[in-house]
Amino acid sequence: MNAEAKILIVDDTPQNLKLLGAVLMEQGYNVVVAQNGQQALAAAAADPPDLILLDIMMPGMDGFEVCSRLKSDPKTERIPVIFLTAKIEEEDIVRGFDLGAVDYVTKPFSAAILMARVRTHVRLGQHEQQLMQQVNLDSLSLLPNRHAFDAALDDSWRAAERSRKPLALLLADVDFLAEINDRLGHEEGDQIICEVARVLEESEATVDAFVARYGGGEFAVLLIAAPAAAAAVAERLRGEVAAEGIPNPYSTLGKRVTISLGGASLVPAAGRSPAELVKAAEQGLVQAKQQGRNRVVQAG
Repeated sequence: MNAEAKILIVDDTPQNLKLLGAVLMEQGYNVVVAQNGQQALAAAAADPPDLILLDIMMPGMDGFEVCSRLKSDPKTERIPVIFLTAKIEEEDIVRGFDLGAVDYVTKPFSAAILMARVRTHVRLGQHEQQLMQQVNLDSLSLLPNRHAFDAALDDSWRAAERSRKPLALLLADVDFLAEINDRLGHEEGDQIICEVARVLEESEATVDAFVARYGGGEFAVLLIAAPAAAAAVAERLRGEVAAEGIPNPYSTLGKRVTISLGGASLVPAAGRSPAELVKAAEQGLVQAKQQGRNRVVQAG
């Protein structure tokens, strides 16, 4: 497990970085270093490590501030932080735990004690990450589930509001899936759901998108795109699913699996909410079904 674990060491003293890095690398850990708070935040956000060893006493941004910022960012909030410090006052220890740190190691440190705590918190952190993946994963399609989609929608909405970029949502539904389930059984229907999930996830059109199973035979695709671009992505996905030629003997559209899609795109702003985007996409999907299926209706 050590070889797969990445440790970020944050300390303004090069000698400390060298010493800690040598101890960790000897045990097989992948080590990344930062000499100040800004470097630490950038490194953690770009490629989140499994654990951060964070010095408290640093010029400019101290360890407390770094920890606070890490815990306020959804990308880094779950990374366990161990403070490295010569400060052993009770109020400092309590402050660190209140900010979200998982442990303290005092300087000068014992290599044996440090490694024991590193091993413990790496193992606990990786276990928590595995549990979170299970909570957010749809066990059938292996796509993110509705819970994960709801969280991604909220995060994407806030990010798009800050950047003032249009956020688009596509809702896709497998046509005539109920007929498969009713006549051939849910096992056959589940296989179709898996095949459609694979096409949506592997499409070049969704490289920069968040694809999730929305529920039943429905899928959600979340991306930054204006209405015309979102409609183009939806049309491409519709065509790619149809081109797979997945058999559906109960479809009136060529005896193959097809999908209908509803899309919506808007620029998040004060007074608007993600629910507005979802409602518009749902309306588009309903219209696509009503108009004959295997088509795209862009609601906005």
